[in-house]
Amino acid sequence: MPYTAPNNARATAYLVTAANWNELASDILESMVAKVTAAGDIAQATAANALARLAIGTPFRAPRVNAAATALEYGATFSAFLAYNSVDDVNQTGNGAVATVDFNTEVIDQAADFASDAFTCRVTNPHVLSMHVQVASIPAGATSMSFTITTSNRTYRKAIAMVAGTFGTFTASLSHLVDMDAGDTATVTVAISGGAGNTATISGDSDLRTAFSGFIVA
Repeated sequence: MPYTAPNNARATAYLVTAANWNELASDILESMVAKVTAAGDIAQATAANALARLAIGTPFRAPRVNAAATALEYGATFSAFLAYNSVDDVNQTGNGAVATVDFNTEVIDQAADFASDAFTCRVTNPHVLSMHVQVASIPAGATSMSFTITTSNRTYRKAIAMVAGTFGTFTASLSHLVDMDAGDTATVTVAISGGAGNTATISGDSDLRTAFSGFIVA
């Protein structure tokens, strides 16, 4: 039975009927205290004078209004990841080869959406993605470098023109607010051009010389 507004206009010596008790019992069952059954539960209105239980969610999920704008629900797990390259990867680029950067060690993968050097978006939403890449053994003839965060929707690039022989080691950082749809992926690439061969090394170490990170914008 739904909640019924109480009738407080009772005469002296009024006899309480079974219907009155049923009304009282129904109102108690529709109360917030009766609806919530575990720590962290939320009681929410589902209609006029009606309550329902929203059970406590799992970690890293926040309540949000549903698509129909009629009730609260728990959203997807907040994405947040940090991965790095732990060992040097030699002979990756230098004469125009485009190398996908290896991130073989995960520090954070809150929503289990980072694997095989790529982040896979779980929920259509803006994200912040950041990369930090160190390259070494750059061939002496190299004339340009390009570092990218490549998503399914677009590419974010940091391009560097160089005087041949001016860099032996170089570190680039890039961070962007990006638009991503559910199922989209993001990877990091580096390309060095103008050298005699693809002899440049993408550095790796536990001090995060080469790392990739990101998180969803709530």
